[in-house]
Amino acid sequence: DIIEVNFPFIYYFRTIPHLIERYLGISYIPVSIWLNIAITLIGFITTVNLLKFTEYSSRPLAKNSLIIGLCFGMFILPFTLTQNFFGEKEQLIMAMMMPYIFSAIAGDKYYSISKYKRFGIAAFAALGICIKPMYVLVFIAVELWKTGFRFWVLGSGSVHSTQHQALRTYLEPLTIIIIGLIYIIFILTGTPEFLE
Repeated sequence: DIIEVNFPFIYYFRTIPHLIERYLGISYIPVSIWLNIAITLIGFITTVNLLKFTEYSSRPLAKNSLIIGLCFGMFILPFTLTQNFFGEKEQLIMAMMMPYIFSAIAGDKYYSISKYKRFGIAAFAALGICIKPMYVLVFIAVELWKTGFRFWVLGSGSVHSTQHQALRTYLEPLTIIIIGLIYIIFILTGTPEFLE
């Protein structure tokens, strides 16, 4: 079942707590949990910061409700469903991809932030996809939505304006695609036994 296959990236990620346990003597489980919490916090804080670029920024009730929902979905629900172990693969993927998804919701206002931050958000999402590559479908869906919105809703503008808007959106998909290709090359050359 390809859906349940553990790809090499997750094994390397899980190696970090083992190395800390070996060299620092700190137990694997608490290190793993705190590492997962840190990654989830990065995703949560980044997503919340992106809300100011969305229509929710002018609707405090909707914004606060969304923040509560994100907090529940990212922290409380996973902790209760996984019998007090924080950091299942799906939870990490959600935390890592959520900022990228909200960057699409933010629309043109999102492109006012620095290219470095945009690259970081895209790279964070790409690493999430590397955990379970089937989630590349989320990436495809988001990019199709962005393309449709850009050409159907904003298509009434000038050709030059539309082309300029399109050029600004290339950073995220290119980053995710390049990291994905590097990951595929790594699997083919570094861990060929995975394909056997």
